[in-house]
Amino acid sequence: MSRQGELLFGIVIGLLALVSLGTSGASSMAGERSVEVAAADDAEAFLEIEQTTRTTANETTVDMTIANQLPGGTTLETVYVSIDGERDDRGPLGPGETVTVAGLECGQPVTIDASGPDGEVSLVRTGEC
Repeated sequence: MSRQGELLFGIVIGLLALVSLGTSGASSMAGERSVEVAAADDAEAFLEIEQTTRTTANETTVDMTIANQLPGGTTLETVYVSIDGERDDRGPLGPGETVTVAGLECGQPVTIDASGPDGEVSLVRTGEC
């Protein structure tokens, strides 16, 4: 084999080796980042919950006021309040509007399900005395 043939053979072998090994490019990366998430207080949340305690001679009850604080003038199309398995339709609830659930017993759980055009929220609150 001539000197040119050996050189050509070496180049071909080198090119085949490069093609078979790939480019050694990264297909994915991983990194560590810390993220802290905190839930908003009821008074600062998109669905504000305010509780007021009323005491009479015989009993103490709680009134729970639900306010729509969603940004951009968003109306909650549906608002359902469930107490002791009974589901009551309280919607729609426009921007800044409120609805009050009156006369809850202390410790009584209330489930609130609300939805609008961009999402939904479901939460449980207990009447706090």
